[in-house]
Amino acid sequence: MTPDAIDRIFSVFSENPLQGGQVPPRMYRALNDRVLAFVQFDHNSADKATDLRYIGIAEKSKFCASTQPTRDFTHFHDLVAPAYAQGHGGAPGTIGFWGTWVAAVPFESQGRQVSPGVDREFSPTPPPSGC
Repeated sequence: MTPDAIDRIFSVFSENPLQGGQVPPRMYRALNDRVLAFVQFDHNSADKATDLRYIGIAEKSKFCASTQPTRDFTHFHDLVAPAYAQGHGGAPGTIGFWGTWVAAVPFESQGRQVSPGVDREFSPTPPPSGC
C-alpha cells in the first residue's frame, strides 16, 4: 500500500470506542450505535504501517455464550478496562464488543501462519455460559 492510501484509511478509521485508557492495536469506525468496522495494520501508526493485516466487524454485546454472534466472532473485548491487555474477556455479563477478524493477506503472527479469510484463531476468549 502507498503511504497516501494508508493515511486515508487511518483518517477514516479514526475512532477508539474503548474506554479507561485503552490503546488498541487497530482503528475503528462506528457504523451505528452497536456495530463497528475496524482495520489493523502491521503497526498502529500511519507513518510506520506498511501492510493491512485485518479488516473486521465488532458488535457491542455482553460477554456470554448466548450473546456471541457466531463462532467467527472469536474475541470479546471489555468496553472499559484500565489497559488494553486487561480488556480481553471479562466477568460474565461484561459489556464490550465481540469481534471477527478477516485476514487481508497471508502473514505470520505470534509464531503462526495466518491465511486470508476469517481468522478463527485470533485471540479466542471462550465465553461463559448461563449469564
